[in-house]
Amino acid sequence: MKNYSDKVFEQIQNQVNNWCNAFSETDYFKKMPEDISDEAWFVTSVFSEQMYNYHLQKPTEWTGGALQGVITDLFPRKISADENMFNAVEPILESFFRYLGNMKHIKNSDALINELKKSTPMMLEKSRNSAAWGPAKQFAMAAMRNDVDFQDEKAMNKFMNAYNAGITATPPISTAKTGRNVSCPCGSGNKFKKCCGR
Repeated sequence: MKNYSDKVFEQIQNQVNNWCNAFSETDYFKKMPEDISDEAWFVTSVFSEQMYNYHLQKPTEWTGGALQGVITDLFPRKISADENMFNAVEPILESFFRYLGNMKHIKNSDALINELKKSTPMMLEKSRNSAAWGPAKQFAMAAMRNDVDFQDEKAMNKFMNAYNAGITATPPISTAKTGRNVSCPCGSGNKFKKCCGR
């Protein structure tokens, strides 16, 4: 039985980052509209992190079953982002898998793409349904709706107290996405990408 390893996780991050840099120079990437390609590093990074963190799968071991769990459960439940990011997931990962398959980095790109296409509608539906979100995402999305500056510790603490007391306002949802390197709004003290951004 495999166990989680920080060293393996770091190797995966470096590998996927290198692949994504090479991918960004290809027609697979350049043919995507800019509003989609802008999300490529975030989507591929979070996908690979979750495939390892929750399924202990390295990129060369990715399976359709694990992909389904990540796309239909973890993405909508954990990622605090606007609808544009969720709409970008399928075209980004499909192009990324095609690139990886053609470069012989992975052997099952077609199977992954087929599972991705089947799983995307459920991801989109759940991403719009706040009842399907985890508690940390519910908090982060409420902070975004209230235009709280995630980097302002005082504002975040004030909002957290109001949120916990159930007295927050709910103006229209902001289209801003939480920065991956800012402190997580859930109050864990970790960077967003190491906490609710997983």
